[in-house]
Amino acid sequence: MESHEKESETLRLEIEQLRKENKAQEKQIQAIEDSCKLRVNEAIKESRETYLNLFQNAQVGLFRTRITDGKILEANHQIAKMFGYDSRDSFIWEYKTEGNYVDKGTREKMIDEISKYGSIQNFRARFYKKDKTIFWAAYSAKVYPDKGWIEGIVEDITQQVTIQQELIQWKNLMQYIIQHDPNAISVLDKNLNYIFVSERYLQDYGIKEADIIGKKPLRSDSGNSTKMERNTSTCASGRNFEKRG
Repeated sequence: MESHEKESETLRLEIEQLRKENKAQEKQIQAIEDSCKLRVNEAIKESRETYLNLFQNAQVGLFRTRITDGKILEANHQIAKMFGYDSRDSFIWEYKTEGNYVDKGTREKMIDEISKYGSIQNFRARFYKKDKTIFWAAYSAKVYPDKGWIEGIVEDITQQVTIQQELIQWKNLMQYIIQHDPNAISVLDKNLNYIFVSERYLQDYGIKEADIIGKKPLRSDSGNSTKMERNTSTCASGRNFEKRG
């Protein structure tokens, strides 16, 4: 009897010791878990702060818009400024891209393309700013149908488009003048390659436009310079060229 009691007491003490050891281990495990959670939370916080810093200080406009109506869901300061707003909060609160495309059907075209391909690159469009002035923008974006939004970057290209349009107008004007001038006129680039010629020029020298544009003045088969080439060289030097005939 006494022997059984001793064994029972010994077993009880062993169980009690195991419980104490288990509690100590549980505390250690809990301490490790708490430490890991703290580190993870700090890393997440640091990553979020880094992301927000990059997002808000990017030199291009960054946005997230709702697919259905173009409501601004997220934006950085750069895009808010681009659209004429003093703060991103007011831009997010007030602006919708739908209804602010200048050219009718542009948003529908963009939605069709991004739905078909999943993304768009350098899509150009004209937008109204807050004060209803117009500017050109180029944006690239990706669609997230399951989340219901579009994310992307946008850049103001108004100055670039204006320069391109002025160059086209200048080119068209030059072509008109050259084609209607009664004199034989040719225009060459800095490498003395033809870029424009008048009809009179083609008639006088008996050549076709396709055979001369982008090329240098023709040479004779003997290697001697032709009259056309001599006139070109003379004009480039600022002297009077030979007259036809």
